[in-house]
Amino acid sequence: MIACISPADTNAEETISTLRYADRTKKIKNKPIVNVDPAFALVESLRTELAAAKRQIASLMNGEQPGIGGCAVDGGSVNFASSELMAERERLAKELDDAHDEVRRLNFCLAEEVAEKSHILEQLLSARQAFESLKQRIRTAFE
Repeated sequence: MIACISPADTNAEETISTLRYADRTKKIKNKPIVNVDPAFALVESLRTELAAAKRQIASLMNGEQPGIGGCAVDGGSVNFASSELMAERERLAKELDDAHDEVRRLNFCLAEEVAEKSHILEQLLSARQAFESLKQRIRTAFE
């Protein structure tokens, strides 16, 4: 920054103000930051992840068996883990089917209970009407 000052006494106040301003601006440190669009950063990270996944798939296709953290895993343990996962999947599928059957059974029971409640309410209503009818006949008989 270039500060223009005057040596005259009449401009001393302005000169001091200019020097203070120049000193403050000299202390300012700029930190340039590259503008990065968050969407672009996300796309770049996803591209990197996709490239890593493609490399892993290519290595599996070539017969290599990369393990977790770059350690090699033998084929037997992979097959065991795969069969274990399949067994777990089948168990969970059976649990899901059982849960669906239970839901169907409970829905059927609920429908029966609703029908029974409706029937009982109809009987109650007819009994109440009969009671009111008898009550009215008794009143008219005593009058």
